[in-house]
Amino acid sequence: MLEAAGVLLLSYLYRYYAGRKHIAEEGNAALYPEKRTEQVFSYIEEHFREEITLQEIADSLAVSKTYLCRYFKEMTNQTVFEYVEQVRIQYACCLLKKVDLSIAEISLASGFGSVSLFNRMFKKYMHMTPGEFRK
Repeated sequence: MLEAAGVLLLSYLYRYYAGRKHIAEEGNAALYPEKRTEQVFSYIEEHFREEITLQEIADSLAVSKTYLCRYFKEMTNQTVFEYVEQVRIQYACCLLKKVDLSIAEISLASGFGSVSLFNRMFKKYMHMTPGEFRK
């Protein structure tokens, strides 16, 4: 749980400081790696509850899927989908603690396609089941 929270905190801090950095020219994101990274984070935060494809993210940045994967891994030391999974798990953790929905409803609300996938990913990142986390 701490590892997932730490990754999320680092991403927020990175975006905060990257956003505060003065950029004289807003035009071309290719010239500003922090801006491109911010765009990827923003896209994922806006769409993580939906089914996301690499092509959709790449299209939103006007880059190729290959470039996106390589760039994101280089900047964050994780894959795009590892980051998406972590954002979904953090959202699910909030829901598990704050609302009285079933685990199946939370898994769908968090963007997971099935309860079994949700349980597997939750266990991978949180080292416990959603039911154990809720207690």
